[in-house]
Amino acid sequence: MPNLTDMYLPVETVFCKHCPTLYSRSRLDEVSLGVFYSKFYRSLYVGSAEPTEDFFDNQVSSGNKIIERLTKFGRTDWNFSESRVLEIGCGAGGILLPFKIAGSDVLGIDLDDKYMDKGRSHGLTLKRISVFDIPGNEKFDLIILKDVLEHLVDVERMIKILKDHLSEFGQIYVQVPSFEALEFLGYRSDFLRYFQNAHLVHFSQASLKYVFSKHDLFPIYSDLTGFAIFGHERGNNFINIDLPSERLESLKRIATTLNRRRRVTLKEVIWRATPEWLKNIYGRS
Repeated sequence: MPNLTDMYLPVETVFCKHCPTLYSRSRLDEVSLGVFYSKFYRSLYVGSAEPTEDFFDNQVSSGNKIIERLTKFGRTDWNFSESRVLEIGCGAGGILLPFKIAGSDVLGIDLDDKYMDKGRSHGLTLKRISVFDIPGNEKFDLIILKDVLEHLVDVERMIKILKDHLSEFGQIYVQVPSFEALEFLGYRSDFLRYFQNAHLVHFSQASLKYVFSKHDLFPIYSDLTGFAIFGHERGNNFINIDLPSERLESLKRIATTLNRRRRVTLKEVIWRATPEWLKNIYGRS
């Protein structure tokens, strides 16, 4: 069985020459990834082969937060009682529960039946299929990709298919762990915590815009943390991304993060080397 150290197996990460995106050079193929996510991923990254109540409740909280974000940053006329919602990589399906309660027609897909059984017990429609198995005529008003794109071998193939499943005024909600915002995402500004074997693609704000705009999907909202909402082209939405400049800006932000981490590490080293009597004096001052 895998253990925690398997999250951090040696991996070589490279910067794309043509866009501001980082990639893991060595990766599992799609068949092997299917086995990994259906049998090992949850135990390794979540800590349990079956969903706990806390896990499901946290997903439900995330679903409520997504509704708030869509209402604030997405369409001004969202009517969730008349929407079809698809979530890719739904896990236990908790994210979809607030949408179902709001009246949406929801579908979640994943590769782990043990986790999906939890959501099914709440009346959610969750299927063990890949996005490539969804019938071509199925259209959705909202597609949710929360912490999914960074795990894919072929991101562009996924986006192309999702575009075909997006309704005329539909939107795609994206959340990825941006490598430009490690201080905000629980990685404590430490790239060694971020570069895990399940993360195959590492996005910046610019590279996320870039890869979607190649398929005529344009940002309605995006920020440095890896949160974005995309929709079909409306009018003149051409995105002019200066890729060399964006790569340079990304490198500057990485350097800033690493320098911040070095300062924190130095303080930790000094504190560990400080005699106890001096720590006590410092603590009383």
